[in-house]
Amino acid sequence: MIRGDSIQDFGEATRRAIEAGFDGVELHGAHGFLLQNFFSPHSNRREDQWGGSLKNRMRFPLSVIESVRKTIAEHATDPFLMGYRISLDEHYEDGLRIDESLQLVDRLVDEGIDYLHVSLGNALEARPVDAPNGSKVIEIVRDHLAGRIPLIVAGQLRTPEQAEDAVKAGVSLTAVGQGMVMNPDWVKFVDGKAEGKIALSIAASDVEQLAIPQKLWRVIEETTGWFNIR
Repeated sequence: MIRGDSIQDFGEATRRAIEAGFDGVELHGAHGFLLQNFFSPHSNRREDQWGGSLKNRMRFPLSVIESVRKTIAEHATDPFLMGYRISLDEHYEDGLRIDESLQLVDRLVDEGIDYLHVSLGNALEARPVDAPNGSKVIEIVRDHLAGRIPLIVAGQLRTPEQAEDAVKAGVSLTAVGQGMVMNPDWVKFVDGKAEGKIALSIAASDVEQLAIPQKLWRVIEETTGWFNIR
């Protein structure tokens, strides 16, 4: 059984965000977090109405969306965004594939999300697990959304030029994580006001200078995708 609290907690967190003055919330349905765990056939081995078929595996994330949407309607007096972050496929043999994920995307759009945030290993080059020689994921999702809602992508966009290339490919916004950890003044490079060259690698000797918390540094050391670490 699924306790209703698990779904309502997302609504309660949204209410707190509204009361705290936030402009929106982004539901994390990527990287093995709870929403993805329910949607993924690899991690969801349930045999009740919350697992098995695609429809059943969609049930939990869509129920969360409904809870959050109702909370926004009830408590927000100003415009308040609801975004959804998603991992579209998984490398497991029995993992998510992009065709199923795009069906969830359609339902998310129908249920009123304001934008889709796609997290990729490499935003500019990633291709579907089951079509490594096919079209790039960024192109597939762009064409599938067809302008219905804004599209944000993340994944090794470390330089302003890479972010610009993503926008040229039809993305509405880019999310920059690693680049800003390596370059806290990343925005100055966009404006042409930064001194020196943008850093494309990071080392343990940079931790103190960049004021990187030890917990974050442990994540950096253990997470794939942080290439060129010195």
